[in-house]
Amino acid sequence: MVFLASFLAKLAGLEDVIGAFLAGLALNRLIPNTSALMNRIEFVGTALFIPFFLIGVGMLSDYEVFTRGWEAVWIAVVMCVVATFGKYLAALIVAKTLHYTKDEQRLMFGLSNSQAAATLAAVMVGYQVIIGTTADGEPIRLLNDNVLNGTVIMILVTCIIASFVTQKGAQNVALAGMTDTDMSEKEEEPDSILIPVSNDETIDELINLGITIKAAKSNTTMIALNIIPSNRNAPSAEKHAAVLLEKAEKLAAATDNVLKPLRRYDSDMVNGIANVVREHKITDMVLGLRKETDISDTFLGKLTDGVLVKCATTTLVYRPVQPLSTVQRYIVIVPMNAERETGFPYWVIRIWNLAQNTGSKMVFYGHRNLLNLLEDIKGKHTIDAEFKEFTDWNDSSMLTAIMQSVKEDDALVVVMSRRGHSSYSRFMQTVPDYMNRYSKTNNCILIYPIQAGVGEDEDSNISLLGHYDEVGGLTGVLGKLFSNKF
Repeated sequence: MVFLASFLAKLAGLEDVIGAFLAGLALNRLIPNTSALMNRIEFVGTALFIPFFLIGVGMLSDYEVFTRGWEAVWIAVVMCVVATFGKYLAALIVAKTLHYTKDEQRLMFGLSNSQAAATLAAVMVGYQVIIGTTADGEPIRLLNDNVLNGTVIMILVTCIIASFVTQKGAQNVALAGMTDTDMSEKEEEPDSILIPVSNDETIDELINLGITIKAAKSNTTMIALNIIPSNRNAPSAEKHAAVLLEKAEKLAAATDNVLKPLRRYDSDMVNGIANVVREHKITDMVLGLRKETDISDTFLGKLTDGVLVKCATTTLVYRPVQPLSTVQRYIVIVPMNAERETGFPYWVIRIWNLAQNTGSKMVFYGHRNLLNLLEDIKGKHTIDAEFKEFTDWNDSSMLTAIMQSVKEDDALVVVMSRRGHSSYSRFMQTVPDYMNRYSKTNNCILIYPIQAGVGEDEDSNISLLGHYDEVGGLTGVLGKLFSNKF
């Protein structure tokens, strides 16, 4: 598409780089940050395109121009000063307006000051435009050799300045964010995402969801689990498990993520999963449903219901219908009192990561207090989100209206609760029927948060729960989680 857009731009009389730029703008939203395609694009860009482009422009530079007079030197100095001063002035204005510290201002300046490929591309366009000829027949270019060489010098100077300024500012900002309490606290264990796999049809999307809900650059541990019944001798089951786990490992490796395959023998599937959760300190779990299967009247089936009872993890029950990269919106329905549950901050982190990594829009339905809290988070960690107030979860007509608003390329996300907890509502028993009736052709995700009293040692998996009151209640936990795991 990049080459095609460049070719069409050339036919239209424009520069080919403009076509490539427009192709990037159009396709960027369809390529998740954690996908295999993005991994390939970044590799090809950084290993081939950018180095060849820079080398090609460098070959055009004529450094003898600097020995012929002061004009080339003067142009290079002016370009360096103007570019650096302009970026510094912008950072200063933003810092004064938003009341940032000196180090935060320094960090903004350093990150934005370096000039690179885009600057060279713009100069190359002007350099290749010939507006006339001299008496000797030499071409007169819109931007001459002095400007081209000055641009190369400007890139060198601004990149050096940016490197040192950014390093200094980042160190100071990081140190300022560390308090004595942070230094004395026990180092947190990384998140662990468990993905039980047993069906070849859904393994691709389960792995993709597991990769997408984690922060792009985090050290989250991912485990793919296959349970083999130990009460019978089934060589075919072992071979099938090996094939599934190998496929899962390759899918994760294609996106530059490490996934640990785990094969376990157990007489009971639920106990097998629960034991792995305890042994590996799992914090999140992704369970899958078949694409063509209705969500059952007994809700999710014995296996999933048993896992929800025994495992204190943030559990996502996923029915994939279309690839995550093609989903335009996520309709997120949140029940009353969801923010009072112990695991509220943790599923919010996953939703934010999902929005950040896919670029999809989030539409939240919930009561006003919850929406205010989510709007505060959005103000500090921006995603494309819309908030709509909805409180009467027992009103079937309003629930029907929400379900009917789900479009073809939307996905439905419902935050659930186990029976007997503060966010539980009777409407949750009707969710399977609503999904089967209105969202059969849409991706559906049911999120079960961590809830007090679930499992035998629910507090051991989540290190921040013990600091819930110490760091300023819910707001403190959310702030700390986003700073560490978003």
